[in-house]
Amino acid sequence: MLNLSQLGLLAFPLLGILIPLVIWTLNRTKIKDVNTIGKSILNFQISWTLSLFTFNIIIAIGALLIMQNLRDAILSILFITVGLYLMNVIMIIKNIIRYNNTNTVNYKPSINFLA
Repeated sequence: MLNLSQLGLLAFPLLGILIPLVIWTLNRTKIKDVNTIGKSILNFQISWTLSLFTFNIIIAIGALLIMQNLRDAILSILFITVGLYLMNVIMIIKNIIRYNNTNTVNYKPSINFLA
C-alpha cells in the first residue's frame, strides 16, 4: 500500500510525498520494514519533486532567454514534465513488482533527506 500511495503524484506532485508520509508516520513502528521502505520512498519522491520544479524553472528561463519563443518554452517544459512523470511511474511499478518478489525496494536516484 505504501508503494501504491505514491501514485497520488498523478493528481498533484506533492501528493506523491504527502500520502506516503502520512502512511509511513502512522505505521513506521508497527509494521516490519515500513520504516526503511518509507524512508526510501520519501527520499525518492522528495528528490523527484525538487527535480521536477527545478528543471521546469531552468527550462522555462533558458527557453525564454535563448529561444525567445514562448511556444518553444512551453513545449520544452511539457517534454521534461512528461519524461519525469514517466520515469517516476515506471520506478513505482518496478518497485511494486520487486517488493512482491523480494520484499525489497530500490528507489534510485535519490538524495538522502531522511537517514
